[in-house]
Amino acid sequence: MKLLNKSIRQLAQYALLIFLICVPLFYFIIEQLYIQDVDDALFLKRDELRVRASHLHTQQDIDLWLAMDDDVRITPLSRTAAGDSIYFTQYPLPHEIEPYRELVSNIAIENRPYRLIVRASLLESRDLIIGIAEAQAVLLLLLLAGWVLIIRFRSRKTWRPFYSTIAKLRQYELDGGHLPNFEPSAIREFDDLNKAITELVSRNHRVYLSQKAFIENASHEMQTPLAIFRSKLDNMIEGRSLTTRESEDFEVLYEAVQRLHQLNKGLLLLSRIGNNQFPESSDLSVAMLLHNSVSFLQDMIESKGIRLQLEPAQDVRMQGSETLVQMMITNLLTNAIQHNHPNGTVSIHLADARLTIVNTGHPLSFPSEYLFTRFKKHASPQKGLGLGLAIVKEIADKYALPLRYEYSDPLHSFSIHFQSSKAIV
Repeated sequence: MKLLNKSIRQLAQYALLIFLICVPLFYFIIEQLYIQDVDDALFLKRDELRVRASHLHTQQDIDLWLAMDDDVRITPLSRTAAGDSIYFTQYPLPHEIEPYRELVSNIAIENRPYRLIVRASLLESRDLIIGIAEAQAVLLLLLLAGWVLIIRFRSRKTWRPFYSTIAKLRQYELDGGHLPNFEPSAIREFDDLNKAITELVSRNHRVYLSQKAFIENASHEMQTPLAIFRSKLDNMIEGRSLTTRESEDFEVLYEAVQRLHQLNKGLLLLSRIGNNQFPESSDLSVAMLLHNSVSFLQDMIESKGIRLQLEPAQDVRMQGSETLVQMMITNLLTNAIQHNHPNGTVSIHLADARLTIVNTGHPLSFPSEYLFTRFKKHASPQKGLGLGLAIVKEIADKYALPLRYEYSDPLHSFSIHFQSSKAIV
């Protein structure tokens, strides 16, 4: 969730809470104020009636007075009752029940006690209070909606430099040669952020160039001594009859030179992949690349007596570097052959945008989480340098291809799902 949306949601939740509290509270306060005003009017009317009672002398005068005001009742009492009381009550009407506020008091007419009842209708007051509450609710909703919209549009304008910085960072490539140029902002925090990012990117770019130059120079410089070493070994062997011990020693030296050469190429390749030095991309047929890898490794397969089970392939197409994808498939097949039993089996299945390679072999002698890491697992001289699967993992990560390993005695299974890389089946 974006920071702007999260902030607006929090503010909207707070505004909704205030709205839900304020509207009922406002209704209650208005109602209490109105009831207080009605009570004051009833007491005022009671005092007025007490003053006018001095002009009433007979029951006929009382009845005439009551006929002029439906909200007043006067009934005789045998004795003076308790003090004043005021309460809510209801009276039925033809189509509804009308609420009233009623005041009961004592009044003396011709020195005789009477019960005085004065009432006031609350029906119109309820409609008035509800109307006021609805008007307030609409006003609050408009106010809150306007508040949210203003914050949203203002925040978009405020955060525009931030999103511009993010967009330029996404477009920036470490090996592109050009550092991102951030626009100045009127907000100090964004300017500080741009300065910090510029310093970080500049420092990383310098480190990248230095590392790239070191790897290229180191690789180049290692090739020459290795070539000289191999040439000297050839000269030492030529024209000499070697003993069994000398032959074994020279064989070990040749293997050491070959392993150094492969190690140099593997580390250089890992570095180039990590530095995105394979920018070329084309439409690739995974089935065709798989066929090429099988053909290339046919001699190795036959030398170990491997039974290859290649099921009919459902072609998958993807965008990527042909060199890297070919290498990824070849390394997986090489791993399945090298770490197999003599006369073992390798099964290859390509369908539903998934390539699965299953081979027989001994259980892993190390935790499976180290399988795709370099130099963290056991690798005997007969079974490679421990870089093949690390290169596979690096290439799979480059193209966001899920790479999975499973073991079910005695079968090792490696699978790559090409669908996540927008492969075309």
